[in-house]
Amino acid sequence: MDERIEAFLNDVLGLEGADANTVHEGVRAYLAVYEDMVRDGEPERHKREEAAKSWRRLCRERVAKEAMNHKGTPMAEHWKLVLSVIDSPARFP
Repeated sequence: MDERIEAFLNDVLGLEGADANTVHEGVRAYLAVYEDMVRDGEPERHKREEAAKSWRRLCRERVAKEAMNHKGTPMAEHWKLVLSVIDSPARFP
């Protein structure tokens, strides 16, 4: 199990109960932080972007699993919101 995915899940779990905009911005920020960690941890420069994309796919799968595990609960709605942020295209200022 990737410890960074578990840490990401723990971080976004801390956003539960916040308004949708706060969750959206928080998840975006956490994704950026962890994807940077993955890139920085990849020793081969030419593989850094692919490593970050792979991490995001694995993270998405894990969030989807959490949504299914909590189906029918308020927690499932939180995970679905997190999932929608992961699936949305990045915004640039």
